[in-house]
Amino acid sequence: EGLKAAQKHLIAPKITDLNSKIAQALSNKGEVLEAEQYFDKSLELANTQNKRRAVEEKVKVADFKSSNNLYSSEIELRKQALEDISDIETDSVIDNESALTSQKQNYKIGKAYASQNDYGNAISYLEKSIEEADTKEDLIVKKVATRKLSEVYETTGDFNKALSAYQDYVDVVD
Repeated sequence: EGLKAAQKHLIAPKITDLNSKIAQALSNKGEVLEAEQYFDKSLELANTQNKRRAVEEKVKVADFKSSNNLYSSEIELRKQALEDISDIETDSVIDNESALTSQKQNYKIGKAYASQNDYGNAISYLEKSIEEADTKEDLIVKKVATRKLSEVYETTGDFNKALSAYQDYVDVVD
């Protein structure tokens, strides 16, 4: 009903928000195909608004894709979001609590690559995430990315690097 009212009164930001909220509700109910249609519409609408809103929606849809094991499309959206985040960061500061940080997006891209058994790309993005998290003093992302890096090295059989990364993880936790 809210979506109908927003469409009737041409309230574009609310139309985007409501499409996204309906998609989330459908996703929670397990209606993935219908949710995807609403997310596609919200992404399309968000791209006509300001860049920050578009990035927020890309991250939200990427999270949806991740939860449904659609890793290739998740990675693509997160890479687009990374480009937009770098543009946004030239105009404003994004604090570490925001989902719109490059270190978080790089971590999630690395995690998605690891889920696809593409360990070379996973390692690259996880290392990038750790480096950015260190620069931006984001201990939470540095911690989870370092642990994931250790797990990836272990999976690939590179036990020396796995141990080293795990020791780094313990240092971050301490």
